[in-house]
Amino acid sequence: MISFRGFFLSLSLAVLLLALAFSPVELPFRNYNGHGRIEQQDHIVKDSGTALPSHKTLVVEHVTVLTVAGPSAATKHSAFDKEEVRLMQTLEKGNGKWDATHPRYRLLAALKGYLLYQPRSKADLNKWRDAYKRLPRKQKVFVESRVRYSKKLNSVEHLVDKNAQVAHAIVKNGLEFYGVDMQELEDFVDETKDEPTNDSKTSVLQAMKHFVRDWSDEGLHERQPTFPCILNVIQNKFPAKLQSETASPVKVLVPGAGLGRLAHEIASLG
Repeated sequence: MISFRGFFLSLSLAVLLLALAFSPVELPFRNYNGHGRIEQQDHIVKDSGTALPSHKTLVVEHVTVLTVAGPSAATKHSAFDKEEVRLMQTLEKGNGKWDATHPRYRLLAALKGYLLYQPRSKADLNKWRDAYKRLPRKQKVFVESRVRYSKKLNSVEHLVDKNAQVAHAIVKNGLEFYGVDMQELEDFVDETKDEPTNDSKTSVLQAMKHFVRDWSDEGLHERQPTFPCILNVIQNKFPAKLQSETASPVKVLVPGAGLGRLAHEIASLG
């Protein structure tokens, strides 16, 4: 049997959040506009230093550790409940110093990144359109005849709106899962508008790419060449232990695990 022996509070919460269930809905999000603010925040993120806090901090990103074992059904829920209680205690604002390294701060920063995905993307799109309008007429005619650039920009805008539905669903599920009030997130967005944060556009876009690669039909061509090979090796290497509830645990390290599809497939072997 294979199952997760639960221990993880991912400090890269932007990636963890995308693994939550997605259900497109209309949400009452505040319309976060203001290209000035967005550009300023992006500039801060890019130019901010990477100074570490005075105490030692260990940050592990995009790594999932699986424990291959066979706990009884009675202990599975008990372990999960204990881990959930521990997680919620860790996320309490009064638990430790409130700064950018605090787990709740990092959670809110990740949620903020998804909340601002649409206005930030639209701001970039407007920059591209403005730059395109400034091209000499002769160059613009040439580009339109070859690549129909205006149509491509319109398609990008449509896809940004579709992606925003995913981003909003992530925020909604994140708020519910972690017990965060929408007002707290909105207050956090206002309070951190001039501060460097970890909710860069790059992190959000990379998480969405992982979503496609790991869980969509479109990403099958990336999974198919490698996943079966890895799964077959594990099955051939530990055939008895995968089927025994009394065998010693087999630990599988999955580096660069993205949104956990490979880890999920490994856990499903037994």
